[in-house]
Amino acid sequence: MGIISSSGVVNFQIDDLVTEINGLLDHGTLSGLGDDDHTQYILVDGTRAFTGVVGGIDPTLSTHLATKNYVDTEIAGVVGGLSGKVGTTSATTFTITDEVVLLADAQTAAADITVTLPTAASAFSSPNSDFIWVKNSGDDSNNVIVDGNATETIDGSLTVTLKKGASITLVTDGSNWFIV
Repeated sequence: MGIISSSGVVNFQIDDLVTEINGLLDHGTLSGLGDDDHTQYILVDGTRAFTGVVGGIDPTLSTHLATKNYVDTEIAGVVGGLSGKVGTTSATTFTITDEVVLLADAQTAAADITVTLPTAASAFSSPNSDFIWVKNSGDDSNNVIVDGNATETIDGSLTVTLKKGASITLVTDGSNWFIV
């Protein structure tokens, strides 16, 4: 490997040194890489559960770990916002006033149902009315026709027809309605 000079200094030949360094850096020669001797860490494959308390915060960034309390509060806000806002109808004409979700049963109506949306401006300024969901909950050939208010359009059309089982999610910009 090296040659000891008369002054006691080891002189390495560069080829020998590179070979020695490469041998040290070759992880294939390391032993114990598959050992599971750090049990304080979770495993990437999910086979080791947390054994202690995992802390979180009220997140401000997408990389933050949220607390259970934060998640529960957010869910309660969404569910609470829909409370009393789910409506049903089997009348052949229906105007949405404060419903966020409308289940229109065209089968029970035994005819097509025309559902008129609120004005885009009024829905845009109302709390909890950012979105409106309409579903044809009937199971026959009758349709639910969703009608923009007066000349307001839905993706450029005055109406959208929902066949049996179909649903639509709508959002407004304050002037017209859009399918999302």
